[in-house]
Amino acid sequence: MKNYIFLVAVFCGLVQFNAFSQKDYGDYDEYTNYQMDYLSDGELPNYRVRKKGDKALSLYYFVPFDWSAVNAEIISDSNTIIDNKHRVTENLIPNFKYYLSDQSNLVFGVYFKRTNVKYLGVIDQNIAPGPISNEKEQFIQTGVYGRVGYDYHLAQPSFRNFDIDFYGGGALSFGLAPTKEIIDTDYENGDYDYQTITSNTFGLGLDVYGGLNFQFDNFSAGLELIALGFDSNRGVGKARVKSETSFGGTTSDNEYYTYDQNPGQKYSKLDLSRRLTSMYRGVRFSIAYYFK
Repeated sequence: MKNYIFLVAVFCGLVQFNAFSQKDYGDYDEYTNYQMDYLSDGELPNYRVRKKGDKALSLYYFVPFDWSAVNAEIISDSNTIIDNKHRVTENLIPNFKYYLSDQSNLVFGVYFKRTNVKYLGVIDQNIAPGPISNEKEQFIQTGVYGRVGYDYHLAQPSFRNFDIDFYGGGALSFGLAPTKEIIDTDYENGDYDYQTITSNTFGLGLDVYGGLNFQFDNFSAGLELIALGFDSNRGVGKARVKSETSFGGTTSDNEYYTYDQNPGQKYSKLDLSRRLTSMYRGVRFSIAYYFK
């Protein structure tokens, strides 16, 4: 009887020990990090929070506020006419972000364009007789536009599906667009009129803004409100003309400047600058994709 009780006790002990021992599940054991209820000793990664060295590609869309109805007299003044092509990097052109820390980042945007249109025609005197024998026209323009910005992130409250990233910053926008236009006309009697028109416009913009992003793991969407904006232009509407003409055997060379707001005048010297400062320039909408 004692032997029977002893065997039963040993059997029950083996069953109990086996129930609490590790079990083999193929390539890994129970209670490893393959289990769903595994608890990590370290901090779980938060993919919504940016870190130093993170990068992003972003697109902006700039919507300016139109004050022309309120300040019609000021806006129509030729001294405040603004050519804002230097802000082209804010119009659906990729910008690159680089995070200096988890609270600050730089923004870079560059846009380049090149235009070269050439026309050369010989007039058929049998079909369209006239004084002109040949015409040549060529238009060349190169545009380089850039943007450099700095953002400082203030707070990032977290919600179940997204975080809200509040930040402030400032940006410098610039653009350089040299242009050359050639207009040559030859006449049947040997006279000619050759003109080379050059211009070199430069635009500069500064702005201070506040913004917020709806921050997801590798994606964000948000907007920026420009609190103070400044735009300056030099050379917009100003052109330099070099001409060589020959009429009736008399040849002359001339060089002068023109202004598009007063096309009838030829200036020996022309200094042209246009500036506009306003408390509110507009809103920039943005989307961004983040990567390491």
